[in-house]
Amino acid sequence: MACRPAGLAPELARLVQALIAVEHPAVPLALTCAAAPPGTGTASTSEATPPEAIRSFWKGVLAGGDMPHLLILGGESQLPRRMARLLPPLLHVGPPDRAAVAAVLDLAVTGTARARATGAAARTHGARGGIGTRAADRVLPAAVPAPVPPSDLPSDTVLRGLEAEAWHLALRAPDPAAWTAELRRLAASAPVRRAAALTLDDLSLEDGPVRDAATRLVADMAGWRAGRVAWSEMTRSLLIHGAPGTGKTWLARAIAGSAGLPLIAASLGDWQAAGHLGDLLREMRATFARARAAAPCVLFLDELDAAGSRGSDDRHASTYRAQVIAGLLEQLDGVLGLEGVLVLAATNDPGAIDPALRRPGRLDRTLALPLPGRAGLHAILTRQLGCALPSGALDDLSRRAIGHSPAEIDAALREALSLARAAVRGITAADIAGALGLGPEAPGLMRRMAVHEAGHAVAFHRLRQAGVLAGRITAVRIGATGGLVAVEEEAGTPTRAGLEARITCRLAGRAAEALVLGAPGTGAGGDAGSDLALATGLALQLELSWGLGGGLTWHANPMARLAADPHLRDRVEAHLQRGHGRATVLLKESRPLLDALVARLEAERIIEGNPFEDPVIAVAITAGEAQEAERGNPSPAPTAPTAGTRTASGGDTPPAAGDGGSAGSMPPHPGPGTGGSADV
Repeated sequence: MACRPAGLAPELARLVQALIAVEHPAVPLALTCAAAPPGTGTASTSEATPPEAIRSFWKGVLAGGDMPHLLILGGESQLPRRMARLLPPLLHVGPPDRAAVAAVLDLAVTGTARARATGAAARTHGARGGIGTRAADRVLPAAVPAPVPPSDLPSDTVLRGLEAEAWHLALRAPDPAAWTAELRRLAASAPVRRAAALTLDDLSLEDGPVRDAATRLVADMAGWRAGRVAWSEMTRSLLIHGAPGTGKTWLARAIAGSAGLPLIAASLGDWQAAGHLGDLLREMRATFARARAAAPCVLFLDELDAAGSRGSDDRHASTYRAQVIAGLLEQLDGVLGLEGVLVLAATNDPGAIDPALRRPGRLDRTLALPLPGRAGLHAILTRQLGCALPSGALDDLSRRAIGHSPAEIDAALREALSLARAAVRGITAADIAGALGLGPEAPGLMRRMAVHEAGHAVAFHRLRQAGVLAGRITAVRIGATGGLVAVEEEAGTPTRAGLEARITCRLAGRAAEALVLGAPGTGAGGDAGSDLALATGLALQLELSWGLGGGLTWHANPMARLAADPHLRDRVEAHLQRGHGRATVLLKESRPLLDALVARLEAERIIEGNPFEDPVIAVAITAGEAQEAERGNPSPAPTAPTAGTRTASGGDTPPAAGDGGSAGSMPPHPGPGTGGSADV
């Protein structure tokens, strides 16, 4: 048996011993209590040196004979795995509820005269939650007190939240009435523990892969619990990634709440806080043991990328990292083989996670949780503010707040409400805009961002039409925090034509600004995630990593070589100039398409899905093709071969990624042959 809370294991042992003595007085029982030492919780034990109590129990079991043996643990993870594999399944007892507490108190004060009548009921309740009593050896009063009504006790939720120390204090009282009063006092002073009532309906999830996957996961879990769906037929694990503040933790809570399941949450930081590597692995095993004990449940592993990858270029502490990953692999395999445990993991950087952890079977699906669009922002503001602002103000705020995360919106609303309270008035749209840092919009800046992102999108679309790039655009957006073009990739092996097309896509934003506005701005440059930086990296890889430039020699550090080799700088600059020129020609040929997308972005700020499937854009495409036909150039191919450039033969490469222009710093492309999504 395993007791919750662990500190009540000795009391449970005394209670079970008393019950068995009443029910079966002539049957000898070898009862062993292996409670965890105070302050250690339910930490797992060493395989080599389990506690003396567990070793003594095991010797007794192996000695043979017909004497029944009972082992009571402070937690499942105390039992070494080699023993757990051979013993019967654990019976989990607790945490206590009203019915169990009332039955135990009744048993303690009535003595053996009523024990036979109440013992079975107490034992039944104890299987769900039971406590022992230190009053078992006291002299019973002459008059048997009336049973304690369950209604006199604190609620089940409060009782289950009491720590073992609180129960010990309550049971020091002299009689049932005093016990009940002391429990109520301790319950009133206990921290408030609100039940997680969050559901998917409470989130402002827009229609898309994440909402669809979460809804089906909840439905499948309900079907499994009803016996309609086999566990082997379900998706049992998800990896959710997205920018900080997009609501990954809230999504895990909502899935658990919608499915009516407890949430067991942990992170590598929680485990690491215990101490050195051995302590980390111990806490990791304890978390997975709690999930197995609580099944059916949702196990949520936050910031999974902190475990790292065994293939990382950072060799510092690589042995440590390998052992952590090996421990995670072992525990994931163990828990995913158990019916009833849904595993959800979250990360800001899926590329930093070891491939063995990410593969299907351990994490079945990887889903991107994007920043909310205009509809999602409107839903968040409406849910938080109700009727405090008119609909028109909410529409304007949701349009201007494009690019902000739900966490940023939530923090801004708290700040705006504080400002309104201090001014003794109602909240205004200006309060929220100020808290979000939304100053007066500069129409020229919004137009420049729209031109920049439309240039990226049109270039990718036309290069995809030409068969040089593979994938599809899933969103285009601009806002106060910048802009991006999100692309869902198709894996492939890059060729020179494909890499040059990616360089063209990278530089198409700058080319569009020069074409439409007369001169480029600074949006294509900046930090290591900018358009120019990533285009330069592609040109360097083409020359020094993939053997598709002037030679076959591979170099481990292209950037260092670039700084030292002026001839290499000239070759890289030539790649960039050709890419910029091809982008300019491409956009001139597609000017109606470019102008139509710029106008739509300026008006809507965000376009979910492929913008070129929109009827308005389709008209522009038709018009552009008609103009090309009039010029005698009906081919959709955007560029003509130039010296040193091969023509494309098919969709053979992932699309360009990571717009570091007006969107600021974006992650680099994950490399050839990988799937997922990217930002152009």
